[in-house]
Amino acid sequence: MAYVVKRNNRYTGYYRLEGKAKSVGTYSTRAKALQAGLLAEEGNLDTLPDNQPTFNDYVSGLISRSDIRTITKKTYLTLLKKYATSLGARKINSISRKDIKTLIDDMKANGVSNSTIAHLKTALGYIFRQAVDDEVIQDNPTHRIRIPLAKPDPTYTLEAKDFSLILANLPTEGSILLARFLVASGCRYGEATELRVKDFNFNAKEVYIRRSVSDVGKELGNGDRFQVVSATKNYTKRTIVL
Repeated sequence: MAYVVKRNNRYTGYYRLEGKAKSVGTYSTRAKALQAGLLAEEGNLDTLPDNQPTFNDYVSGLISRSDIRTITKKTYLTLLKKYATSLGARKINSISRKDIKTLIDDMKANGVSNSTIAHLKTALGYIFRQAVDDEVIQDNPTHRIRIPLAKPDPTYTLEAKDFSLILANLPTEGSILLARFLVASGCRYGEATELRVKDFNFNAKEVYIRRSVSDVGKELGNGDRFQVVSATKNYTKRTIVL
């Protein structure tokens, strides 16, 4: 039977499904929370009160936050727009584990690789995890869904003779210098291209990796296609000895 729990000055509605209590979101009044619980019990999850956001509305608000890297936002949005359009107009609380599994099965049937499916599941997992933290939903529907991935082929190690051939075919002294630095330092391309003279300590033979650049697109970059971040991919800075 539907019931309501008061949380500070707001109210969370609950209903029972297969013996388990499930949340239908938090509302400004007890009446709205109870109405949501009753509708959910009847299976009308897509007719919940207006303050239940659709999946697209929730993602739009989530993407505006600053606790996720812009390049990660771009990756997630690209995957969602291409593969998860069926979820867009659904109220986020109505999306079940079965819906996610159906989406994944459809992708497999259309020949989408397991690697891409796993990336989409990661994006969906992040979104629903945040929705749980925001008390918009109670359970993350991507939990316990596993995507089997084939073991990668053994990595081919670039040998000295291979690298010599690469250097011989590079067009400028600058490109040769960059290639040699990338191999010697292990830096990512986006880190190496943002180095400044002050980042080099020639006496100690050290390089300070302080920034990185990503192609985030003009929409997420506020008009600028490239975004420079004062940290590496893992939000850290490091020193490399050459």
